[in-house]
Amino acid sequence: MQENLIELKKGIVEEVKRRIIEESISKILKCVDLLTEEELNYRPNENCNSIGNLIDHLNGNVRQWILSAAGGKQDIRNRNSEFDQSRRYNKPVLKDILKKLADDLEETLPYLIQKNYLKIKKVQCYEENTISILIHAIEHFSYHTGQIAYITKFLKNSDLEFYADDSLNSNN
Repeated sequence: MQENLIELKKGIVEEVKRRIIEESISKILKCVDLLTEEELNYRPNENCNSIGNLIDHLNGNVRQWILSAAGGKQDIRNRNSEFDQSRRYNKPVLKDILKKLADDLEETLPYLIQKNYLKIKKVQCYEENTISILIHAIEHFSYHTGQIAYITKFLKNSDLEFYADDSLNSNN
C-alpha cells in the first residue's frame, strides 16, 4: 500500500513538472524569444496585463502555492506588484525569471513526494491540501500560458508551431 502511495505521489509530481516546466514554461520562453521588449510590455487597455506582468504573476503564484504552501519555503510574494501597470520588463529578466522558477521547481518537487498530500495548508485566503495546490498551480499556469500565446499570435500574426513536431491527428 505504501509503495502504491509513493508511486502515485511520484506520478503527480512528474505531471506538475511536465505541465508547468516542460510544456508551459517552454511555450512562454518561445513567445518571449519572438517578441520585442515593447511587445512584452504591450497592453491594449488598463484592464489587461502585459506578458511581462503575466510572467511575473505566474512566478509569484507558483512560488506562493507550490514552493511555499506545499514545499515549506518562506512566502515573500507581493501579489499587487505583479500587476503594476507602470512596470517595464526586459527580455533577459523575464527569461531569467522563468528559468529560475523551473530550477526551483525541479529542486522542490521531489521533496513533495514525502509530504502528506491531504494535510491542510493556508495559502492566500484559502485552506488547501497539497493535491489541490498542485492542481491549482497547473491549471492557473496553463490559463495564463494560453493568454501569453494568444497575445503573441495577435502581435506577430503567426502560428507559434508549438506542435510542429507532433502528429496530433494520429492515434499512434
